[in-house]
Amino acid sequence: MGEIDILEDGIIGLKSRELYEAPAATILLHLHKDLEQLTLTKEELQLKWTLDSIWSYLVYHGMWLHPLRKDIDTFNDATQRHVNGEYKIQLYKGNIRIMERSSDSSLFRPELRSIKRTGFDQRDSTGAVKIYSLKFQLLNMVSR
Repeated sequence: MGEIDILEDGIIGLKSRELYEAPAATILLHLHKDLEQLTLTKEELQLKWTLDSIWSYLVYHGMWLHPLRKDIDTFNDATQRHVNGEYKIQLYKGNIRIMERSSDSSLFRPELRSIKRTGFDQRDSTGAVKIYSLKFQLLNMVSR
């Protein structure tokens, strides 16, 4: 677990093969990403993944003092306020198995989606589905 064998593009444009051993970091990053899935919205996650790539590029290429890196840090600080929780995991043969997870900021509420528990009426979605599909109808009309 945590053995990383990667080809990297160096600053001067030449590729290099890098080997790292980071078992603890691998586990922590895996769990943190899962925790973000639990506590952040879809839109926050999509933007964060994009900004993570840009942040990594800036730092790897020696642009630590770039104002964009500081702006990305501000975004990350804001989103991470909600990322908290506890995990029970099992490590076995290089795999991380999540046995339990919990968070005070969890956005996962299975009871809100359950037809059996709350009597969720799927007909309530009709208007939203029609409105949401308008852009796809338009795209179809203009043959995209």
